[in-house]
Amino acid sequence: MATPSLLDTITSGAQNALNAASEAVSNAASNVASTASNAASNAASTTGNAVSNVTANNAAATAANAASAPTTPQTPAVPATPSPAETPAATAPQVAATNAIVDPKPLKKIVYPFLGLTQRDGQQITPEIADALQYLKVWARVGDGFYPLGINGQFHGGIHFDGETAGVLAQHLGIRCIADGEVIAYRVDNQYPKTDYSTGGATFSSGFVLVRHRLQIPKNLMQAEATPVANPSPSTTEVMYFPFAIDADADWNVGMRRFGSGRSGGARSHAGCDLYSEVGRAIYAVTEGEVIEGPRAFYAGTHFLAINHGSFSILYGEIKPGSSPFSRGNRVEGGQKIAEVGRLNNYPQAMLHLEMYDNSHSGENMLLGTALPGKMLNGRPTHRREDLINPAPYLNQWKLNKPNGSN
Repeated sequence: MATPSLLDTITSGAQNALNAASEAVSNAASNVASTASNAASNAASTTGNAVSNVTANNAAATAANAASAPTTPQTPAVPATPSPAETPAATAPQVAATNAIVDPKPLKKIVYPFLGLTQRDGQQITPEIADALQYLKVWARVGDGFYPLGINGQFHGGIHFDGETAGVLAQHLGIRCIADGEVIAYRVDNQYPKTDYSTGGATFSSGFVLVRHRLQIPKNLMQAEATPVANPSPSTTEVMYFPFAIDADADWNVGMRRFGSGRSGGARSHAGCDLYSEVGRAIYAVTEGEVIEGPRAFYAGTHFLAINHGSFSILYGEIKPGSSPFSRGNRVEGGQKIAEVGRLNNYPQAMLHLEMYDNSHSGENMLLGTALPGKMLNGRPTHRREDLINPAPYLNQWKLNKPNGSN
């Protein structure tokens, strides 16, 4: 008989070892199936109800299937480390309820997670930040939590906003979603967990909100789209005018004048920005467009005029009745006088109330009436169309280009 080669010996030994391991795994799986089946039957017998019977049978069937499955050895799972008694459990991540996965809409608008925070004329204002360099300067203030490496030299997958950035960002107003999207999951701590260090304990948050956004690459990266985007940008190349020939009498970014501030005792949110002025001040079209509604009754004895400016529409509100020579279907030019500021019956301060829409719902009326909540801001209804947007960042840019008018 020929002497087996070293390779044959190794191969035979490996095969025997593999057969032994396979048999051991098969026996272990059969024991698990038998134990699970007995436990399930005992549970069904003890409870004596139909639900438990179904559960027991399913458990037994699952265990039997596991025993008959291919016996490929699996790496054992590492046991989970028990949570310390003083560490409260966070709520399990919640998944947005839906019958089917729906792709989020393409991005129409991108903003930074916080408004700016600064002082002007002794007042605190919260302007929209449109310059990326401003945010980069803000990020330079943080004490840790950099991307892609943290302060400890390890990989860090995000960025931090902390006490150092709170002085220049309006973090006290809450975190904004940076773009249109779909909430996939979230978790909110019932009580902050605690970690013990040699220097003492510290609480931390394990809460999060996971939002899925769709980023679409432009059809032609070398050439701009011929059609205007649905949502205008303060940096647009169109000639844009401020609606007054002079500055407004007060900042529209703060107080009751700002977009989203409370109205009617907190029952609704302000749907626009208020530009204070005297009665009779001329109002100018911010750019060319077509009158789509009005002039007609609006609020406290004043009228409004709505103009479609192509990529967006503006409602010019609280204008003087009879001061506008335009009507539906008329064309206006950018910087052209369209009306005058009216007098409110119940308020001593005159103003232009300006609302802005991105035209994604252009087939509907802007004013929905009190029966419909419409666009929600800060948890309150505006009773306005869903494509209502904040005009403040655009006004902040347009004020640099005033029309040539008498007032």
